[in-house]
Amino acid sequence: MRMGRADSAPSTERIEKLLAELRERIRGELKDFSLPSDDDRPDVPNVSWMSVSAEVLPVPRLAQWVLTWGLGAPDYGKGEKRAWLVRFKYGERECALGLFKFGLRLSVHHESSKDDLKAIAGRILGRIDKAIRVAESELLDAYAEEQVRRGNLTIQNQYGLFETMYQHFRSQLEEPEEEARVATATSDDPVERVRDQIRSGLTSAIDAERDRFHASVAMVNAYFSMLEHLLVLLWPFMRYEPGRDDLEGLIKDRWSEKFKKVFDVVGDGDAKRIYDRLRGVAEQYRNTYAHGGFGKQRGTLFVHFPGGPPVPASLSGRRNQLRTSFFPVADPDIADITAVLDETDSWLRSGPAALGMKYVESGLNVAYDAGSIAQTRAMMTSNETFDLYLQGLSYSADAQANMDW
Repeated sequence: MRMGRADSAPSTERIEKLLAELRERIRGELKDFSLPSDDDRPDVPNVSWMSVSAEVLPVPRLAQWVLTWGLGAPDYGKGEKRAWLVRFKYGERECALGLFKFGLRLSVHHESSKDDLKAIAGRILGRIDKAIRVAESELLDAYAEEQVRRGNLTIQNQYGLFETMYQHFRSQLEEPEEEARVATATSDDPVERVRDQIRSGLTSAIDAERDRFHASVAMVNAYFSMLEHLLVLLWPFMRYEPGRDDLEGLIKDRWSEKFKKVFDVVGDGDAKRIYDRLRGVAEQYRNTYAHGGFGKQRGTLFVHFPGGPPVPASLSGRRNQLRTSFFPVADPDIADITAVLDETDSWLRSGPAALGMKYVESGLNVAYDAGSIAQTRAMMTSNETFDLYLQGLSYSADAQANMDW
């Protein structure tokens, strides 16, 4: 029994029949499970609580669902540092599964110290996992696909992680350079001693330039990774419409396509200027080294010419790429790159995405459903109103994370 793809639109009667069949399948997987006794609770004496690894049940919410919807077990809901608690019986043993502040936990009533609770818990969790897999294959995969298509989802805000990575590599470029090491004298000859010092200084300079090249390429890659994530998070604050726009398509797009969907590069001159400058950095410094060192201008291709060594395939077009640096990215390039990235950051925080940036930098996750977007946009009337809105959301998020109900 499969629900089929989300766009097959089965009738209400058909859906009810499929759901009834699915519930029976789940109960079949939970054949040794039953509802708890009315007069027993999981917190009575002789109950052992144990942590449940995420490798065993990676999505606690699905375990709660198959026990409550599938089996019909009662959920005692929120409690002190607890999101939910479901009671059930396994054989004759009273059990409970709950999500607490420090993770998922299972309780199993034991009759004596000789009980092999680890083995019993393994059987309980194994049956719950099988019931979840049935539900996923028969219903939840198709349901999740439809929810993504409609935009009924929340994306975890990882902007801080990407921004920290970018700043890490950038800081390596901004640290003061170490003075060249002076070679220890190996000869009594003053001429040889000077030569040793020159060789040592040259080696140190080359090493420093190499390290800056490595850091600059890593910095650019980290920035565009951050930008791609940021553009997805900013879309609901800009032009995204649930049910009309393809969120999953945006996620798969290149950064340039993301940028053009989020910002109006046709009607907004500032957006077009930022886009063009970013594209220049991406083509010369990101794409080249992210794709094996092969740029669009044949910069690493050398064609064979008669009567001498090979010459660059770009021929005289290479004149603006000539440099005295040992590595492809020199200090003037780094200064140009960071100027573009700083200008972009300043525009993002002051331009049409300013309030969206405030939201993203608060660390809050971003919801894409129509109701959440309408509520957020209604609060975007002024900086003051939006700041109060963010304070309320942050307070609620902290309370939920700490399970302070």
